[in-house]
Amino acid sequence: MASTQDSDYGFDIDDATLTKILEAITPASSPAKQRSPREVITISDDEDDSEYGSDIDNHNAEQLQSIALTRDLCAQREQKHTLSQDSVYQPESPLLALPPELRNLIYEHAFDRFSARFEFAKWYPPPGILLSCKQVYHESLSIFYATAAFRSTSRNLIEQRLLRLRRRHRKLVSRLQLDCARGLGVSYRTVWAYNFGKGRPVSYQELVQPTASSLADSLKPIHIRSTEKAEEEYAKVLSMLSSNRHLREIRLEKLYVSVLDPSGQVFWTSEPSRELARYSRKEDERLERLGAR
Repeated sequence: MASTQDSDYGFDIDDATLTKILEAITPASSPAKQRSPREVITISDDEDDSEYGSDIDNHNAEQLQSIALTRDLCAQREQKHTLSQDSVYQPESPLLALPPELRNLIYEHAFDRFSARFEFAKWYPPPGILLSCKQVYHESLSIFYATAAFRSTSRNLIEQRLLRLRRRHRKLVSRLQLDCARGLGVSYRTVWAYNFGKGRPVSYQELVQPTASSLADSLKPIHIRSTEKAEEEYAKVLSMLSSNRHLREIRLEKLYVSVLDPSGQVFWTSEPSRELARYSRKEDERLERLGAR
């Protein structure tokens, strides 16, 4: 061979020797004979695929197409559980941009004055903040049960609705309101007339007792009747929570009952007798001041 010079990666061969080697190993039908050595070492675009040439490229292309198809399918599945594409152009929520501690304070303030009502055959919508978006719903739901007051006119209905709640939510309930003042003016005569109108035999006791009870109650001032009923219902609610094994987990912080004052106005209190005594004392002081003038 001609002169050679060792390099860091082997040895160098002159152009003449390299041309002879290529002509010896290249078939006669191949157009590589007319190419210069520098053209031969470039990548060829021949239609004939070699075993280690373009077949590998095609295989890689198929893999890339398969990966792209898989990504498209995954993206379509994720879009079903996320917001629409138009939401990308919506501005970011100022509420969700706040730290979690500040958001919790906002949730507590929003639910503090909210009363969730339990009524027969009625559905009351939850606070609007729970319906804003899924993230706010999950963040504020536990705060809602721990902060909001649940109100009803029936002690039995409160028990039924509390038992329907999930255990983790029922344990968070801390405020109950029993509206004892509503329906207080319903007379026993209405109940007696309804039963008597059915045409069934009515005993003398059924005729006399409702009327006697109605007369006895009518002699009492309405605020006295309201206070007595509120105290009775208050004690029954506490007994209900302590006797039911599913409701014992509730750590009730506030239980309010509605009471009618002598003027007929409704107010909420956890101590009906003490609140009525306080009201009477203030009334006496007001009358004394008016008499002194």
